[in-house]
Amino acid sequence: MQKYNDIRIPQGTRVNIFRYRDDHGLLVHFTKLVFPNGQTYMLAAGAESQLWNLVGESIRTLRSAPIDVRNQRAQSMLWERLGDEQKQPLYLRYHNTTHKVEGVVSGLYAEILHEQVFDVLETVLSNRGHEWVVKQKCETPQKAYRRYLLPNITFGEGMEKHTVGLHVANSEVGRGSVRIYLYLERMVCTNGLMAYEGVYQAGIRHIGDKQAIHAKLGEMVDITLATADAMGEHIGITSKQPLVVDELHRWLYKRRGYPLHLVADIATNLRKHPKPTVYNAIVELSAQSVHGGDRVANSYIHRLQQDAYRLLTLGNEAIDLAESTEAATA
Repeated sequence: MQKYNDIRIPQGTRVNIFRYRDDHGLLVHFTKLVFPNGQTYMLAAGAESQLWNLVGESIRTLRSAPIDVRNQRAQSMLWERLGDEQKQPLYLRYHNTTHKVEGVVSGLYAEILHEQVFDVLETVLSNRGHEWVVKQKCETPQKAYRRYLLPNITFGEGMEKHTVGLHVANSEVGRGSVRIYLYLERMVCTNGLMAYEGVYQAGIRHIGDKQAIHAKLGEMVDITLATADAMGEHIGITSKQPLVVDELHRWLYKRRGYPLHLVADIATNLRKHPKPTVYNAIVELSAQSVHGGDRVANSYIHRLQQDAYRLLTLGNEAIDLAESTEAATA
């Protein structure tokens, strides 16, 4: 059975944006679309945001307006978008197993399924002579990722031995491109330090010919792995840079906005080192993102990885730059 049906949103579709509180008291938002033939589709969460982004309006702006104004404006904007022959048609990505609209895409969208991405990537790695092991994986219709550890690519020795890996992500419903990040796994504590700073190492948008997209995956792997040597050099540099824990504490709490209990945990662990270095801080931040448990909210996990990478590439300059900015604005 085909995994998705792409259903074109026809002209004349009526729309209603509404919200209610569920049994747990949480506020739930929906956009309901009613086609001219009477067929009704409910768009929740990300699919709702995708629709209004394609129409040209922020869902937050619509939700903040009074209900009569909100629905009148939404209806007007949707009809204007659907009636514009210069723009691509809009499609609902209807999942035939979950029976939900999992995303909204334009006519330019090219489908790349999760299994296609991972199958092609594993073939590329094998063809290039790389051993690989899947260390982590997660899959939903909205997004999926796998972390491939490459045991034949390592650097460092003893306590500081690192193995190179690839973090590969995809969305089947237009919520993200195919992305490949480089990450390093420190063999002692097995935390993953990702080369992630708000942008990915390499990526492919779901636009264009699918065969060309698949062919580019091999190029992406080569580009991403080429950055591993640079990361190794930065580890060598930061492992010799002394760290002032109080300055890191101030940077994480005041400049980066982490909760005080998390910053205190990081500082306490770093003070256990006789002579803490910037690299110790990098390891601690990345470890908290993986092993922090209930004390680390989901919203902070990627930020911890981002800041660990920022410290890796900039060293003490990351903190110094923040201090300089704070002084300039005081």
